[in-house]
Amino acid sequence: MERDDKILEQHEQQAEATVVSEQVCGPNTTPYIVRPGDTFFSIARQFGVTVDALIAANPQIQDPSQIRPGQVVCIPNQQTVCPPGTFSYIVQPGDTMFTIARRFGVSLQDLIDANPQIPDPSRLVPGQIVCVPTITCPTGTFSYTVVQGDTMFSIAQKFNVPLNELIAANPQIPNPNQLFPGETVCVPTVTPPPTVCPPGTFSYTVQPGDSMFSIAQKFGVSLDALIAANPQIPNPNLIFPGQIVCVPTVTPPPTVCPPGTFSYTVQPGDSMFSIAQKFGVSLNALIAANPQIPNPSLIFPGQIVCVPTAPPPPGCPAGTFAYTVQPGDSMWSIAKKFGVSLDALIRANPQIPNPSLIFPGQTVCVPRTSQPPSGCPSGTFAYTVKSGDSMWSIAKKFGVSLDALIRANPQIPNPSQIKPGQIVCVPNR
Repeated sequence: MERDDKILEQHEQQAEATVVSEQVCGPNTTPYIVRPGDTFFSIARQFGVTVDALIAANPQIQDPSQIRPGQVVCIPNQQTVCPPGTFSYIVQPGDTMFTIARRFGVSLQDLIDANPQIPDPSRLVPGQIVCVPTITCPTGTFSYTVVQGDTMFSIAQKFNVPLNELIAANPQIPNPNQLFPGETVCVPTVTPPPTVCPPGTFSYTVQPGDSMFSIAQKFGVSLDALIAANPQIPNPNLIFPGQIVCVPTVTPPPTVCPPGTFSYTVQPGDSMFSIAQKFGVSLNALIAANPQIPNPSLIFPGQIVCVPTAPPPPGCPAGTFAYTVQPGDSMWSIAKKFGVSLDALIRANPQIPNPSLIFPGQTVCVPRTSQPPSGCPSGTFAYTVKSGDSMWSIAKKFGVSLDALIRANPQIPNPSQIKPGQIVCVPNR
């Protein structure tokens, strides 16, 4: 009977202390029950607050130098800001540094080292902030930081991995049903089997933010057709970056470009505006030349666009020869190729209104160079050998056969040996 009375008395004292703590301690403070040997100085040190702050939070204690076991002291809540590489955890009843370290899969020493603001790691109280080091996820997984409301199930769904694989990849989490914001979860990297897209489709690698709907819009196909082309994707609402999606190729009728235009195959990233800029034509003229394209805002790789060409010159005048512009050519590169000045080349082509805009297939009239001192015969022009040149590379550069180039240069006894600065006579095409 005496033992029962003692237990009842202890419960009554605890209940009384709880009531007192609720009445005494104000907001932004945590009640603490004084233990034997405690002083204001030792309590302040234990919770990492100043003695002055502790005294200010306890105006109900008339003499801070005289406190007794069982008395309630209000501890000011510290605004602990955890450093990078850690996340904050609020101490729960019964927690110790050891149990927290085990709970988050970190070593006890690393946990203590991450919390220099806690002078006595052996004494924690509920509501205290502990900074927990984040873990490094192993190869084959990537780290995900838990946010409010996350569960292992929702994370597994989010990244399209089986729940059991996600749990198995996180042995440091003893209770998968309890996650904390800021905690690191290691998510297995999903490596789907290589997707080989069937004929009539092309492969597209999913980018962050993509959805099946946005991909369908991007390539001008219907959502139903896109889903039907990807039976390997069980849930079209769940796709992830790096995944392969097979996009049906929109096959327009064969495009035959009319006279006055040339065909251009659309490349990834092209638009009607960029094509118009590329070939120096107006956007309106480009659209008008392609009535087979119902929506000029939607073109796709592999499609044929007809690009208007400027009318060719009636014929190059005397003292010039015709040259057909190649991809990558500019007036400057053509002038350099044939050893004429850029000004002379521009003057010889008044039919080109903007010399900065020329396009493949266009004809440029190149002034013939004057006969050099070495004496190139009629029907040829002089070329000064540069470092790295060979007769073969010069022939290729100017579109003539190697035999014709050698015949035009009888003054060169050994065509295999030419040197920089030497003059080579190149036949006019």
